[in-house]
Amino acid sequence: MNTENYKCYKMNRIIRFLILALALASSSDNLDAQRYYFPNEGDMLMLADKGDIKLSSVFPGEGLYTTQIGYSPVKYLSVSGTFLSSRFDSGIDSNPFGFSQTSYKGHNFTGSVGGYYMIKMKNTAPTKLFISRNVTLEQGFLFDLYAGYSFGEVHNTYSKDPNIYSRFKTGRTHIQAGVHWTFRLGTLSYTFRYINLDFKKGKVEGELNEPQLFDIFDGIQANDPFNFTESSFRYQIGIRQVRIYTGMTFRKARENMVPLDERQVIVTAGLVFELDEIFGKKNVAEQVSDDEGISD
Repeated sequence: MNTENYKCYKMNRIIRFLILALALASSSDNLDAQRYYFPNEGDMLMLADKGDIKLSSVFPGEGLYTTQIGYSPVKYLSVSGTFLSSRFDSGIDSNPFGFSQTSYKGHNFTGSVGGYYMIKMKNTAPTKLFISRNVTLEQGFLFDLYAGYSFGEVHNTYSKDPNIYSRFKTGRTHIQAGVHWTFRLGTLSYTFRYINLDFKKGKVEGELNEPQLFDIFDGIQANDPFNFTESSFRYQIGIRQVRIYTGMTFRKARENMVPLDERQVIVTAGLVFELDEIFGKKNVAEQVSDDEGISD
């Protein structure tokens, strides 16, 4: 296979993966019943070297927007920030209380700090997604550990006569461990998070004469704070500067979380941008040093 055919083959593979990722994300009804808590993907930027600056964004789906940025100021140390916004409107067929319509909107900000350690594969060429060496990814295993805190709000409107409104301020603390494997066909990631979710302040307006709603609000008050775990899987493919990914997040069900009325699994797809590579901010000498000993 000559160089041009090889490049076309790799590009076609990325395009097919992009179509699959978009199909998975769009077919997943992520926001239906996500009214009091919406899990995010966690710290998945894979910061692995001093000077790394990475940005990820979920493909705009049905009312969901997430973006995350991370930076490694010194070797083995990383910081990141995440913004999540979600909005959903459901008709009578998809809400459990028989209201003519329900609407949900929420947002949260997350800040995390952590550490990482990269084990590069010995005597192995970088991932050959393209011929040019300066866009390939180094193979190996990345291990990271993060701790973070997030704050935000969730609003719900239940259409009735009269309407019922609820508003909660939330705080969330998490600890996350992750492992990421980069090989010739892309990168596989797995993260595990322990989460403490606290509903700090709540307000309900309207006549609370629906037993189902009363059970939800009473359950939140009785069980707060909520402690649970989440696991996330991600596969990404692309070049050093930009990559496409799709992933799934699973929440381990606990009986006391029934009042939160949220889904166990979400599916997402998006892009990761390595800003230091795109804008040439990383020290060239450091890149040359990192590449020494790797054969073509």
